[in-house]
Amino acid sequence: MLSKSSPKILKYRQRFGRQVEKLIGERGYPSVENFALSNGLHKATVHQVIKGTADPRLSTLLRIADALEMDLRELIISTAL
Repeated sequence: MLSKSSPKILKYRQRFGRQVEKLIGERGYPSVENFALSNGLHKATVHQVIKGTADPRLSTLLRIADALEMDLRELIISTAL
């Protein structure tokens, strides 16, 4: 089992964050803050996800995916290593 701080997990978190940031822009949001506020998410949490420093709850991931008009499986697969 990998620890939360393993290089593999950190690499995946960073890749996931870059993908989320890219999709936020593609969906027409002018900023991460606007995305967060428009979808009832804490902007600090979204920033942490984007930077790869967060270990978000499943409910947060589901809300991000829903806000991006994707299902969670699709979002995760789009960032697979």
